[in-house]
Amino acid sequence: MSHLWGEYHALVTTEERYPAHVQAMLRLRKQLFVDHCGWLLTTTGDVERDQFDVWYTEHCLLFLGSELIGGFRAIRTDYPYLTKSVFPQLAQRRFPSRRDAWEISRFGVLPGAAT
Repeated sequence: MSHLWGEYHALVTTEERYPAHVQAMLRLRKQLFVDHCGWLLTTTGDVERDQFDVWYTEHCLLFLGSELIGGFRAIRTDYPYLTKSVFPQLAQRRFPSRRDAWEISRFGVLPGAAT
């Protein structure tokens, strides 16, 4: 099934602004990363959330029509973020810590959603 580009849209928000939308994204993350990909992440019920899903986290949600099909989270690097905090061994240089540099993580689209 093919879709016109006009049917896709994105919403960038925080949990404070659109809590129901972000909760839907946290459920999608559990479905995608834990159930489908088999990642060993902490879940609560049908939600995947970690210590970086907090007030300063921006969530980008991708919709096809009214259906949430994917997204990612973005965190300014002047706040704590996943790569610097959990995977410091990956850096060959210092990690950024600036308002104008962002980390994007937990990005994905449900299998078959964009076909």
